[in-house]
Amino acid sequence: MTGQKLFLHPQLMLTNFVSSKYRLIYKIVRQIPAGYVMTYGQVAKLARVKSPRLVGRALHLNDDPINIPCHRVVFANGSLSASYAFGGPEMQKQKLHREGVQFVENKVELVRFTFRPNPISL
Repeated sequence: MTGQKLFLHPQLMLTNFVSSKYRLIYKIVRQIPAGYVMTYGQVAKLARVKSPRLVGRALHLNDDPINIPCHRVVFANGSLSASYAFGGPEMQKQKLHREGVQFVENKVELVRFTFRPNPISL
């Protein structure tokens, strides 16, 4: 074994990268307080991922929606995802309403309800 190099299969390296990014995305979303939302783009920027779609994918695979409140993540225009994994957009809207988030023409009032975390605390 001495002197031998260890090579990781590219798929394994990709899996490790995605897993670490998912964990960071979940950490960020976990910090969104009730009554506030963030956009997929905001989460992507804080997680340092190029595409907000990766955030959406991670949240769709979220296996702990009680502690990782993915219903608090919305599109950049305040609209809700048609593919919200835990009951569709109507359930997402109900959850946000219960937390006090208000809507105008079926879109979250982002000016009033966007959470802007301190990146240092993440």
